[in-house]
Amino acid sequence: IIVVLHDPIAAFYLPHTRAWELLLGAIVALGIIPLPSSNLARNLVSFAGLLLILFAAFHYTAQTRFPGVSALPPCFGVALIIVAGAKGSSVVGRILSAGPVVFIGFTSYSLYLWHWPLLVINNYEYFPGVHLSKPWLIVIMFLAAVLSWRFVEQPFRSGPLKLPRRELFVAATAAITLLTAISAWAIASNGIPSRFTPAELNLAQFVARGSVDAKWGTGCFATVAGPIQPHCLMMAPDRPNYLLFGDSNAAHLWYGLSTVFPELHFLEATGSNCKPLLSSRESRDPFCRELVDAVFDHLLPTHHLNVVVLSCVWNEQDRPSMGDTVALLNRMGLRVYVVGPIVKYDQPLPDLLIKASRGGDPTIIARHFTPDRAPAVYDALDQNLSETAITHGAARYISLKADLCPANTCLEYASPGVPLEFDSAHLTNEGSILLARKFKNSQQFP
Repeated sequence: IIVVLHDPIAAFYLPHTRAWELLLGAIVALGIIPLPSSNLARNLVSFAGLLLILFAAFHYTAQTRFPGVSALPPCFGVALIIVAGAKGSSVVGRILSAGPVVFIGFTSYSLYLWHWPLLVINNYEYFPGVHLSKPWLIVIMFLAAVLSWRFVEQPFRSGPLKLPRRELFVAATAAITLLTAISAWAIASNGIPSRFTPAELNLAQFVARGSVDAKWGTGCFATVAGPIQPHCLMMAPDRPNYLLFGDSNAAHLWYGLSTVFPELHFLEATGSNCKPLLSSRESRDPFCRELVDAVFDHLLPTHHLNVVVLSCVWNEQDRPSMGDTVALLNRMGLRVYVVGPIVKYDQPLPDLLIKASRGGDPTIIARHFTPDRAPAVYDALDQNLSETAITHGAARYISLKADLCPANTCLEYASPGVPLEFDSAHLTNEGSILLARKFKNSQQFP
């Protein structure tokens, strides 16, 4: 629960943060939990378990923090179903005992092993020109799982290929040693760069140097580890003062705006995953609450700012709070600019550019827009945000879709050999300058 707040990837993959799930299974297996003996009790317990699993399956979204507290419903749901079936049958037990369901259970471990490599291979398009739809991918996953279960898992578990413990240990040790050696070689050679052309290596280095481009505002991008610094909110006495307020999608504007508009001074109140909205006062992240409170309660009432620039990873759910925030800023006598959502991909843009180059298929990049940046959805979101910003206080709305994706064809390079973004949604320094120049040419700033 603690680790997932700060490092969800570590919380998901490291064994000590998931050990409790295995221990829960051990508790069930040891019979420590009292077993329901009556038919009514078995049905109630198993149905409760099924509801917990279905709740997780249909209620969780990409924003759900997992594991941690959110891992409790599916794990306890499975435990309850197993406990309920230990001394007799139930409706849920009979459903799970149906032939097709049992067959999925037999092949489930093979499916577990196969699904992730196939997802990664398909999503990353290792084979140029091959990009399967999800239904076809699911079919291939099940075929691979069934074949693996029949011709690998069964023969090695109880068939002629079953190895004695000593031979099995030796074979496993040899396999681990070989894989470790290959991995060490790949790491020591810095990713085996010889597999890339010089142009592709140039693109790849933008992903590697992301931390350089991400040092927005000379260290003014706040995180849990490093809160906002006082110098980030210092006013300039000789120039108009503009406040950049929002998350990393506000922070990556700083470099370009500061470079292209030296006649303006840009203060910065930006933080990781922190939206510049009144609703963020209720954020689950204490540092975000502190950042937003510092802006609304201390900075804005006591400093004479010329413009407040709001930018973040917008979605449809932000519209009510955006309207309230813009209206409040207008009542405070502030001019407000709202910078719309930027194009996003499901993997780093430099990686996609390399794959497009290697496969001779420029359409690869458009296939990897995130679902909320598919052309029709992106159009609707951009239009709705514009209407909300303008309606609630006549804010100036700056459409990044219009600037970067005219006619639904998005810019991919900031200049020859330099990608617009260094990851999936953040501008390179060159990309930030390109966008700022577009602002200047269209007179969106100042």
